Parts: sequence; structure tokens; C-alpha cells
Amino acid sequence: MNTFKKDLACNIALIVALVFSVVHLLVLTLGLFGTITLELYDEFNYIFAFILVVLSLALYILSFFITKIKGLVIPVWFRISFYIAFFLFTNTYYIVGGYRNIISIILFFIYLSYLTTMVNLSVFYNTQKDEKYRLKTSKNYIVTSVFFYSVGTNAIIELIITAIKSFAFPEFKFSTLNTFIVEMSVMILTTIVMCAIFYLSLSKTKKLINSCLIKTGVNLKSEKN
Repeated sequence: MNTFKKDLACNIALIVALVFSVVHLLVLTLGLFGTITLELYDEFNYIFAFILVVLSLALYILSFFITKIKGLVIPVWFRISFYIAFFLFTNTYYIVGGYRNIISIILFFIYLSYLTTMVNLSVFYNTQKDEKYRLKTSKNYIVTSVFFYSVGTNAIIELIITAIKSFAFPEFKFSTLNTFIVEMSVMILTTIVMCAIFYLSLSKTKKLINSCLIKTGVNLKSEKN
């Protein structure tokens, strides 16, 4: 797939996500003023729903400009999955009450762990290259480091999420220590699986791991040389 087709596919996914976000915002506004009737659960909060819409729109726009301005080369499948999944896990999940269901919550934290592991892999892996774009360290060190960095990142995110749920939504059904343990366990297990896949890729052709990396113009230039 050439650069034009890659950008086209990603831009279409971004436009679709933006359109759905605007439509979602319009539906929330009409529901707030009673123009239409929405069947919502008791704990639904319009203010928080609007915050999620604004947050998703801001992240979409920010990700687009970071990619263009910083010259990041992000895998097409990663960018498209980010646009679609982020909309589902914020706007759609909240309005249908997805965060009130433990299975839906587990799916969210699997995706969150996948996202943080991908980012940590790219940051750490790209820093472990010499001037000839060869790995300076062993695959064991890379995979182990990515695992601990990812678990640490996930723990910080989980603490922030738990704090927000505890203070803003004390009645939230799953704002408990047990849920915290379950969510962290899910993220750790997901990270282990991904690191195992990365290890196997490093042991063989590195094709899979290279297709997962977020690169910069400097990385690409060094790789070609």
C-alpha cells in the first residue's frame, strides 16, 4: 500500500470518527433539552458525556497534527483501530452503559494495555539502535524492559481512573478494590501475551514487530542507510 493510499485510508477513518462524534454530540444536546427522548441508565451524567465527546475530538485532532508536524510514521492498522476503538470506548460505551458491565470493562482494559504496550515498544525499541540501525541490546532485555515499562504505565493510568471513579462517581458499581485487581490483572496478562509475541518476532524475521513500530523520519532514514 503506497503512502497516498495509507493516508487516504487513515483520513477516511478519522473523518468517520469525527462525523460520528459530532452526531453523538448533537444527540446528547437534543436529549439534554428534551427534544428527543433517550433511554438512559440512572447514573448517566450529561456533563461527563459532553466531556468525553470533547476529549475524543481533541485527541483525534491532536493525533492528526502530531503525525503531520512531528513526522511520525504510524502503522495504518494502528491509526485506524485507534480512531474507531477510542470512539467506541468513550462515547458509545458511556451512553449505552458499557462501563456498568464487567465484560465490557475487561475489553476496554485489554485495548488500553495493547495501546500502552505498543507505544512503550516503539519508544524503547527505537532507542536501542546504533547509528547503523542495529540493535545494541539483546531481545531478552528489550522485551523485559517493554513489559515493565508497560505495566508501570498501566498502573499509573489505572490509579487515575480508579481515583476519578471513586471521587466523581462513588455510586459506581465497579469502583472497588476487587475491580482494581481484576483490571490490573487483565492489563498485565495482555502485556505478557504481547511481549511473548514480540519476543517470537525478534527471534525470527522481526517482520511483525517492525509492522507494529511507530517510527520517525530519523528512524526511517537510518533504516534505509
